[in-house]
Amino acid sequence: MSVKTTIELPKGLVSQAKRKALDDSTTLRELVIRGLEMVLYPKSKDTVSESHSPDAYGKTYRIDDAGWPVLQSRENDVQITNEMVNGMREELDI
Repeated sequence: MSVKTTIELPKGLVSQAKRKALDDSTTLRELVIRGLEMVLYPKSKDTVSESHSPDAYGKTYRIDDAGWPVLQSRENDVQITNEMVNGMREELDI
């Protein structure tokens, strides 16, 4: 179930968020959801929410118990791109 809401945000922040969403091939909505989940559920921030598929967040990996990123597979069509690797590096600050 979704709830529609209106919030007032600084213009510059929204502009930066829209650019980030475009760069990540996702939507502003999904970016906000991801951010809220990271704040509300910090222990599970490295794994994809059970209620959403990896594609819903543009997330292509999860962190295993040892702390290593593990790429998500999509059936038999797994292709690792520089964008995926750079996205993981950026998100993990490495």
